[in-house]
Amino acid sequence: MPGIKAFYQSPFFCPGLAATLVSLLGPTTIAFTPAAASPTNPAAGSKQYAPPHPPSTGLPGGRQGAGSRDPLCPAGPQPLTALVPLTQTSASEPAEAGGGLTTAAYPTFWFYVPYTTCPLEFVLKDDRDGYIYRTTLAPVGRQPGVVSVRLPETGTPLEVGRAYHWYFSVIKPRSGDPITFVDGSVRRVAASADLSRQLASATPQQRSALYAANDIWYDSLTSLGELRRTQPQNAALARTWADLLGSIGLDKLATEPVVGCCEPQR
Repeated sequence: MPGIKAFYQSPFFCPGLAATLVSLLGPTTIAFTPAAASPTNPAAGSKQYAPPHPPSTGLPGGRQGAGSRDPLCPAGPQPLTALVPLTQTSASEPAEAGGGLTTAAYPTFWFYVPYTTCPLEFVLKDDRDGYIYRTTLAPVGRQPGVVSVRLPETGTPLEVGRAYHWYFSVIKPRSGDPITFVDGSVRRVAASADLSRQLASATPQQRSALYAANDIWYDSLTSLGELRRTQPQNAALARTWADLLGSIGLDKLATEPVVGCCEPQR
C-alpha cells in the first residue's frame, strides 16, 4: 500500500493546509509548518495563519448547502456547511468543492447544521460509486450547531490510498426527500512510523497540530473538535478552534456550539 511519502507526490497533496497555524494550550505555541516528504513535527514559534490551498480531488462537491424555506424545517441564519477546506484549482471543478485526508479507517466528519427539527442522512460511496455506508440520523434537537458523524467500526474500513465521496443531507420528515445537502471527498493515507511515534506521546492539542502539519485535515479537526465539545467554556481552546476554522474561511462558524449528534435511526 502506498505510504504517506508517495501520497505527497499525488494530486491530493495540499501543502497549503500544512502552512495553517494553530496555537495550542499551554506555555508554548506549537505551529503548523509546511509539510515535507516526511511527517513534520510542529516547532515552537509564533507565525501568522495562512489559508490552505488544497489541490483538486477530481471529485465534485459542495461545501455549503442552498438555503431552504421549507416550513417543516426552519433553519437558522447560517446555511448547512461542511467543515472542510475548499479544493478547487481549475475552472472545471465546482467552486465550492471540498475535502481532505485522513489516516483513520473509520474517520469522523464535521458539519454545521442550522436545522433542529428535521432528520439528517449521511452517505459514503467509494470511487466506483458503490455504497460504503448510509444512515439516517435523528434531528439535532434544541439548537443549531456543529455536529460530527463517525463511521461505525462495524462497517467497511476505508482503504489506504483510495478516494471516497460523502453526502450529508437534511431530509423531510415524512417523504425523506432532501431539502438541502453538502458533499465532498476524503482519502485515507498511511501515517509513517515517525508520525505514529510522535502521535503516541502527544496531547490531544498536539495531535491536532501534528495532523495539520502533515495536511491530514479530518484528523486534525476531529482531535480539536472533540475537545471543544467536552470543554465549551475553555477560552483558550475556543481561540484555537476559531483559528483553525478561520484558516479555511469558516470563521463565522467558530462561535457556534459543538452539539451532541446524532443517533442513527437506521
